Amino acid sequence: MEQISTPEQNLEENGYSRRRRPKRKKCPDFELDQLVEIRDVSKDVQGAMAGKTGDEANKALHAKEAELQQSCGSDRSVRCDVVSLYHGGVYDLYRYKRYNACAWCLRRSFQWRNSVAIRTISISAL
Repeated sequence: MEQISTPEQNLEENGYSRRRRPKRKKCPDFELDQLVEIRDVSKDVQGAMAGKTGDEANKALHAKEAELQQSCGSDRSVRCDVVSLYHGGVYDLYRYKRYNACAWCLRRSFQWRNSVAIRTISISAL
């Protein structure tokens, strides 16, 4: 909010609500990642580390993670992460769709709790 606020329009204090599409405030240096797929890659990762211990197993793990992350391609709108669960018992490949063009819509809610106004923030992809 600080990056898109101005001295004349303090969005954190006063809020912002768009009335028409062109009035939306773009957010610089902000990205949204939408999780679109989870794939079990446990056999691949554990197979790469089979029979290895110590530094050798660690290097094999990192090499396999890098290979799996690169398997998503070079499209900058897609990101993949290998996630270790249960202390290495399960490995999943999380595939995300990345949105770089985002906009804020901040409005004050008229809901009051304990004399405090609750604010609602929504973020949308452009």
